[in-house]
Amino acid sequence: MQFARNNGKRLRAKNAKSGDIGECLWTGHPVKAKVGELRQYWSYIGEKPNLPEGYENETIWHYNWKSLVKDDYCEVLFGENNEHRADIVGNKNTIIEVQLSPIDIRIVRERIEFYKPISKERVIWIVDATTYFKNTFDIEKSGQFYKAKWKNKRQWTYLIAQNPDCHLFLDINHKKNYLLKTWVNKGDIFCKFYEKTKFYSEYLSDVGTCDSEEHIIEKLTKEEK
Repeated sequence: MQFARNNGKRLRAKNAKSGDIGECLWTGHPVKAKVGELRQYWSYIGEKPNLPEGYENETIWHYNWKSLVKDDYCEVLFGENNEHRADIVGNKNTIIEVQLSPIDIRIVRERIEFYKPISKERVIWIVDATTYFKNTFDIEKSGQFYKAKWKNKRQWTYLIAQNPDCHLFLDINHKKNYLLKTWVNKGDIFCKFYEKTKFYSEYLSDVGTCDSEEHIIEKLTKEEK
């Protein structure tokens, strides 16, 4: 996670010293700051607490996306009892979920139904598809978009593509400046290439930390050493 309570304040890990002790804002569990050259985060001390199903360990990929926004718009808690923690709250109060691991489709539905009335905007999902895109997607030009055949499709991801309350963006290459915006219309799967810099401009520019397209790409392409 990027944030914890330290000395009574909400503190991003990069602003802590490695080894500092804090408290998880969500669970109250003790955490320790891990501050490296490329990645900084808070790690649970001892046994990890029971988090709501579908919440995953953070990777450098998660970290890179979260690094694009200001502190107040990252890992934001929602609900009377802090039921959910949104990865990013973007322009116009848009909820953006950054998801790598598969999750139960019932959890997907629950998150969408929870966030939609709060945000009033479509819930955005950025899903890491790098491990399976080349082997499962066949796309061909169809008018101004691409039409896709998705072999062995991930049902939870397909559900997002079907849902009119969502926008689905597949990250199919961490090093390239494009996402694949994907949706379902009358049972057919369509997609279009969408620059990450354009995504930033449309959804993150009002809450972001970048001052140029080069800065955006630099942050998104950091790699673990």
